[in-house]
Amino acid sequence: MGEQEKKRIILKVAYNYYQSEKWERALEEYKKLVDLDPMDFLIHNMIAQIYIHQEKKEPAINEFMKAVNLLRATNSLDKALQTLQHILKLEPERKETKIKIEEVIRVRLVEVDEFILRGSLKNAAEICERLAEKVPGHSLVADKMAEIETRRVEQQARRSKATPAPGDVFQPTGEASGKDAEGMEKNAEVVKNLYLLAARYEERQAWDEAVETYITILRLQPQDAEARRKLHDLYHKISRHDKAATVWTRINSESQKSIERAKQLAKAGPSLPPAGESNKSKEKMEKLKIKAEEQLRHAVKHKRNRDKTQKRKMPEAGKKSASQQTQAESKKERELNEIMTQAAMYINQNLLVEAMQLCQRILELDSQNVDVRGLLKQIYAKKNL
Repeated sequence: MGEQEKKRIILKVAYNYYQSEKWERALEEYKKLVDLDPMDFLIHNMIAQIYIHQEKKEPAINEFMKAVNLLRATNSLDKALQTLQHILKLEPERKETKIKIEEVIRVRLVEVDEFILRGSLKNAAEICERLAEKVPGHSLVADKMAEIETRRVEQQARRSKATPAPGDVFQPTGEASGKDAEGMEKNAEVVKNLYLLAARYEERQAWDEAVETYITILRLQPQDAEARRKLHDLYHKISRHDKAATVWTRINSESQKSIERAKQLAKAGPSLPPAGESNKSKEKMEKLKIKAEEQLRHAVKHKRNRDKTQKRKMPEAGKKSASQQTQAESKKERELNEIMTQAAMYINQNLLVEAMQLCQRILELDSQNVDVRGLLKQIYAKKNL
C-alpha cells in the first residue's frame, strides 16, 4: 500500500472519530497523519480543533502556530492570516500572535506596492480587499486602499486626456510629441514610486531589496545624482568591517606593553631632589620605585603563566580525535544541506527576503560555498531587475 493510499484511509478513520466526538481516538489517528505528512497544515488545524473541544487552549494554539509556519513557508499568506485570527480568538491579548499578523500584513503590502509600480492596480486592490476581510479596520490596509483609489482616478484622468475629442484634427507631429511627454511623465512617476519603495525597504532593514531598487532607478535614469548618493549611503550603512584581528593583536601585546612600561619606570629611578627638598619627598620617590619594581614582577609572572597555559592548551587541542572532527564536519554539512533545501523552497514560493537571509547564513557557515551562488542567481532572476 502506497503512502497516499495509507494517508487516505487514516484520514477517513480520523474524521469518523471526529464526527462521533471521540476526541482521543481522533487525536491518535491525526497524529499518525502528521508522521506521514508533516507538511500538511490542515492536519495541524484539525488537531487544534480537537484540543479546543477538549478545552486545552495552549496545545491548540501550538498546533495552529505549526500550521501558520507551514503556510508562511509555502507563501499561503491569506490562509496563514486566517489561522492567526483563530489563535487571537482563543487568546485575544497574545502579543506573539499580533506581531505575526503585522508581519504577514506587511509582506502582503510589499506585494501590493510591487503591483502598483507595475501599474496592476486591479491585482493590488484584490489583495487589499482580502486583507480588509481578514483584519477589518487595519490602518495600513485602509491607507493602501485609499492610495490605490487615488491612482485609479489619476489613471482614468490621463486616459481621458489622451482620448481625442470628436472633430479633432489629426496632427502627427503634435501626437508624437504628446506621446513623448506622456512617456516622460510615466517614467517620472515610476521613479517617484521606486524612491518610496526603497525608503520602505530601508525602514524594514531589507537591505538587498533597497539596493536593487536604487539600481533600478539608475537604470531608468543613469544621471540621477540623488539615487547614486542614496545607494552610496546605503552601502556605507550596511558594510561591516572585521575588527577581530586588530582587537586580538592588542590583547596579545597588552602584557608585553605593561612589562615595557614597568621596566622604564624601574630603570628611571627617582630624580634628584632640588636643594632644600624634605625627606618626605625622598620617601615618596622611593615608594614609586618599589611600586614600579613590583609591577615589573607581576607583569613578568603574568606573561609566564599565560605562556604555560597556552602550551598546555596546544597539546589538548591536538588530542581531538579524527572521529570527533568527522562528526563536526558531518553535522555542519547536514546543517548546510537543510538550509539549502529551505532556501530553495523559499525561492519557489517567491519568499525572496527569507531566501536571501538563508543564503547569508550559508556564507557565514561556509564562505567558499559554491552552491549558494546558484541560489543567489535564482533570487536575482526572480526579482526581474
